[in-house]
Amino acid sequence: MLGVVTDVWGDSNGNIFIVDTANNRVSKIAAGTGIISTVIGVGLGPPTYTTTTVATSTALNWPIALCGDTMGNLYVADQYNHRIRKYTAATGSLTTSIGTSTGGMGADNIAAT
Repeated sequence: MLGVVTDVWGDSNGNIFIVDTANNRVSKIAAGTGIISTVIGVGLGPPTYTTTTVATSTALNWPIALCGDTMGNLYVADQYNHRIRKYTAATGSLTTSIGTSTGGMGADNIAAT
């Protein structure tokens, strides 16, 4: 069951990805079958930052938006963890692309991570 949906994105294969903010996860509706499954996040549970790289074992903290690239990778705004997380489709891994645990405006002209 979906909680609060804040963003939806479709890839070139017809799959639909849904940011379920209230349940701290990203779900996928598979093209052709219509089956929904969790792609990123552990769902309900402690919304904290975890360092595991297995996407379905990683806790998100109020994910708010996503987009994708031509390789099928997803980029998720993990709002209260103050990070942009990259889901690599080929491996099912999740890494931090941008951000640290600290919110707010930082200096210009520094590394994004």
